[in-house]
Amino acid sequence: MQIKSTVSRLLDASSSLVRKKGQHDKIARFNRPQPMPTTVIMVVEDDPLNQMIARKVLTSLGYTVVLANNGQEGMEALASANIDLILMDMHMPVMDGPDTTRNIRAQGCCLPVLGFTADTSIEAHQVCLDAGMQDVLTKPIQIDILSNTLDKFLSNDRA
Repeated sequence: MQIKSTVSRLLDASSSLVRKKGQHDKIARFNRPQPMPTTVIMVVEDDPLNQMIARKVLTSLGYTVVLANNGQEGMEALASANIDLILMDMHMPVMDGPDTTRNIRAQGCCLPVLGFTADTSIEAHQVCLDAGMQDVLTKPIQIDILSNTLDKFLSNDRA
């Protein structure tokens, strides 16, 4: 319960950082185009706390979120859901992020896959890119960077 309270305070604090002057209770949307209501992002992440944070942030940005606990579940969800972009953790049980991405690419899928990891090393990021991910985001989530990166990779769908 204390963790949820801490997460809520962190999200509330980060939301206050993006408020526009003169709008006391409305969160600014980073002056970005709103995603289409059907834009679906799959978060492949094994940690429940990270899943909860990612879901809350992504839904506050207007996206629909599908969660998978590991790469194998992500592969299954990809086969049965209409996904527009994947946020892929690097280190997970069953099937890790790089292996999952290689499998996705081997099936001919060209959806944007973004690494989503707490590992900040250049080598780890290169492993993600070599596996076929288009970019790598580091945890904890920085909402402005996440928003701009999603816009970059989803902009073709909105044209």
